[in-house]
Amino acid sequence: MASILTNNAIGSAQFHLNGGWRNTLTVVCGYAVVIGGLIVVTASLNPSEARTILSGWTKGLLVLQIAALVVYASHRIITGIRRDLGGQMIESHRLMPIPPLHAVVGYVFGAASQSIWLAVVNFSLGGFTTQFASLPAQYWLLANVVIATFAVFVWAIVAAVALTSRGALFWVIGPLLVYLISGAALARVVPGLSVLATPTQGVSVFDARLASRPPELYAVPLLCQGMIGVLCLVAAVRKYRRSEDAALGPLLSLALLAAVVIVCAIGIRWEGDFGPSYLYGSGNAARQLIASTYVVLLFATVAACALAWADALAKRQAARRNIPPTVRRRTIPPVIGLLLAAGIAASLAWSAPTGAVEPATVSRYTAGIVLAHGLAICYLARWMYARVDRAALVVIIWIAVVWLAPLVIDIVVRVARDGSEDLGTLGTLSPIGTLIAVVHPDEADPRIGLLGQFALALLTFALYRFDRSRSGAGQQP
Repeated sequence: MASILTNNAIGSAQFHLNGGWRNTLTVVCGYAVVIGGLIVVTASLNPSEARTILSGWTKGLLVLQIAALVVYASHRIITGIRRDLGGQMIESHRLMPIPPLHAVVGYVFGAASQSIWLAVVNFSLGGFTTQFASLPAQYWLLANVVIATFAVFVWAIVAAVALTSRGALFWVIGPLLVYLISGAALARVVPGLSVLATPTQGVSVFDARLASRPPELYAVPLLCQGMIGVLCLVAAVRKYRRSEDAALGPLLSLALLAAVVIVCAIGIRWEGDFGPSYLYGSGNAARQLIASTYVVLLFATVAACALAWADALAKRQAARRNIPPTVRRRTIPPVIGLLLAAGIAASLAWSAPTGAVEPATVSRYTAGIVLAHGLAICYLARWMYARVDRAALVVIIWIAVVWLAPLVIDIVVRVARDGSEDLGTLGTLSPIGTLIAVVHPDEADPRIGLLGQFALALLTFALYRFDRSRSGAGQQP
């Protein structure tokens, strides 16, 4: 493990591309002088309130710690990876005798090295402010451990997304900042977020009462972070090793879907243990289940696209007669993979508290919704992959139209007709509306909506199956 970090050519290259020791020492020393000077000056200006001022600086240093380790480090990782991808440098790196895992770790820790040194300065300064503010030392230590482990978890996600998409900063850091700036209010709607966002759990890292929080309460969240982080790291290694492979293959995407279901189930079931205690009251269990199912449905969409891409590559390879059957790709048939995804997603319904919903009914409909949506997305993506190697834009447009259009039209029609804002039959044609109707059966019949979604899946299957141009297309990506 030490050789991955200390004897890593990619990490060393990233470190020197960011200025090396000269730039790092200049930035870190300047930062230490400025922040340390501000701490001393503000405490000296009002000696009678020095303890309160230093206590405020302790919390301020935690904010700077999150900014350095989570935001700035993630930005440097994304910049380093996208720079090498854009300049084709990563192709020469693939020819080097370096294991893909070492290369990905080098990109992460090499690009984040300056941020790590800034975090060391923050930790040292915070040790002094904590001591002179008479705050518990274990509070400062625990808060930094929580932030550091959360940062490593975010880095793994950032590395996987940066190797796949140009908008890694938007897709990862954007939602994270929205969650943190909102004061973790989104955790009341999707409690699984609070399981992963450990800095906001309980009283949060900004409250000294964190020292009295049992450390074992972080065991399950750390396992969840590790589970998803390892899957993202494996995805980054896959993408680095072979550019034509999807970062998330069929098995990996299904494993990620299962991990997300586990995290959402833990958040719903034990909201009181892992949710932010500074938010008054608890969320509505039925609404939390609906919102969490939407999140699961998005990850099921990723699995459907992964199954479609793997099937497209297998079909392209099989069409080449010069490839021996023994080296051809083996992949999961899309329908089998989607049935597995539906079964995984259906288990989420059993995490709701007793009496909140009817779990057997919700579970059956969830499986149907995921299967219908997955089939539609899978065959739509297969139709696109017969022409180009990207289907993300078409899939996003499909989701926006199918999920939102029936609801919007239903609301407009019902309000204009009788002033009612209840869900109508037309609204159940959306997966969102179907699930709402399942949880609130007095509003509409969900069976009609589910049949409509399978009809859409049949439409995309027909579009793919009877497309005469698909056999001649399918260029190598």
